[in-house]
Amino acid sequence: MNTLRSIFLVAGKDLRSEIRSGRNIITVLFFALVVLIIFHFAFDLADVDFTTVGPGLIWVAISFAGILSLQSSFAREGDRDGLSGLLLSCADPTAIYLGKAFSALVSLLVAEAFFLPAAALLFNTDLRPVMVPLATVVVIHTAGYVAVGTLFSAMTLKVRRGHLLLPVLQLTVTIPLLMSAVKATSGVLVTGTLAGAGIWLRVGIVYDIIFLVAASLLFEPLIED
Repeated sequence: MNTLRSIFLVAGKDLRSEIRSGRNIITVLFFALVVLIIFHFAFDLADVDFTTVGPGLIWVAISFAGILSLQSSFAREGDRDGLSGLLLSCADPTAIYLGKAFSALVSLLVAEAFFLPAAALLFNTDLRPVMVPLATVVVIHTAGYVAVGTLFSAMTLKVRRGHLLLPVLQLTVTIPLLMSAVKATSGVLVTGTLAGAGIWLRVGIVYDIIFLVAASLLFEPLIED
């Protein structure tokens, strides 16, 4: 119970900071919309089926915009050695990791909630019939993306030019997850049901579990080095 309380305290602190400033969500959403607009003008909408280009478009935007969100996950703790303060206040370092991951997930999901309708509007497609299965796929794969990224954000906090290292690590390790995300999203858009995601949805779930457990175990020795 104490660990659960610590998780929500850490997450609440970050989310309150984000609500006050709004910089992270606005930056992430702006970047995602720029990607969307570029794709919009890159294709002839009369000849393009959204079920073909949509999955790649969605996850290119989410993956790169997500890096911007993850870079700020621990950045606010680096200025005044706030991470040391968190370690002193929370008995369990795993709670810090899970709280940070939860707040990053919420921030990214909020941005995605605006991004997906904008994508549907620009590409003149109706996502409402597939919104529930599509949201399920997006949430599951975003969770895995954040689980990995939160660990790497902490890892690169005190590394020189860590902000340059984070995208390299993040995109390299999450290639299987992003492949699964694109395939699952494509299946949902084509069939209109969650069953269309097939094995790729299960791949995403397994990836989430493996990396969430691994990151939780690695976080404490990582930040104590």
